[in-house]
Amino acid sequence: MEASDNEQYFFNFSFFKLDSKWRWMADLAKEESAKEVENVIINSGIKFRSYSTLGLRDDADFLFWFAAESVDEIQNVISKLYLTVFGKYITPSHVYLSCTRPSTYARKG
Repeated sequence: MEASDNEQYFFNFSFFKLDSKWRWMADLAKEESAKEVENVIINSGIKFRSYSTLGLRDDADFLFWFAAESVDEIQNVISKLYLTVFGKYITPSHVYLSCTRPSTYARKG
């Protein structure tokens, strides 16, 4: 993501806890659900990363990081994520939002 001096980006760090019922689902169902989540994220057009927090935190199993030009874009993809099969098994434990802004020290013009 290359930002010019005038662009603003929003970043969302969403930590989720996975329902233990997920572990009992059939592997094929989990794979199909993963493809569904992947399609939601790819079609959103925003930047995305995922990180496992297993063994690092007891209140979260993974982190989804989103970066977009507007908060609305991030909210849209997260709302679509909750509509997936996988979304029924996750609960947010922590959500952090941040943004960049043009520097007061950068040259203008």
